[in-house]
Amino acid sequence: MSTVANQQQLITREGYERLRAELDRLTTIQRRRVADDLRDARDDGSEPGENAGLAGLLDDQAALERRIEELRTTLSLVTVADPPALGVAGIGQRIRIRIGGGGPRDCQLVGPVEADPATGGISIVSPIGQALVGLRAGETVEVVTPGGIRVVELISVG
Repeated sequence: MSTVANQQQLITREGYERLRAELDRLTTIQRRRVADDLRDARDDGSEPGENAGLAGLLDDQAALERRIEELRTTLSLVTVADPPALGVAGIGQRIRIRIGGGGPRDCQLVGPVEADPATGGISIVSPIGQALVGLRAGETVEVVTPGGIRVVELISVG
């Protein structure tokens, strides 16, 4: 089994493609749009200190370049995970869980780069994600979380 350090670099195929598409959009469409806006703002001959719009566009350009570099770095460091065995919870799997006495929640086990509780993305390096990896539907596990011990039931996989 892989270590947590190795798992931290894993990403789902879907997550990789999403980041790759964002990078492509930023380096083509968005970068061109910002360059056009900067050219138009500079055509009036003013300097950034004299033109708040130009200064704002320069800030936008810097933020865009930072995000592009962040995406390039992330994409160079991640490895697309192999799909887990059929019926076994693993990275990329859509699952349904119940935490404590709560209702069922649909989630997806993902790498840390993709984790987003608002959309149901549970990182495989989080306490709950680590506990779920390798389980099958119907299994229950106790998980030590920052909020205390939680009983998590894996209702379904896939």
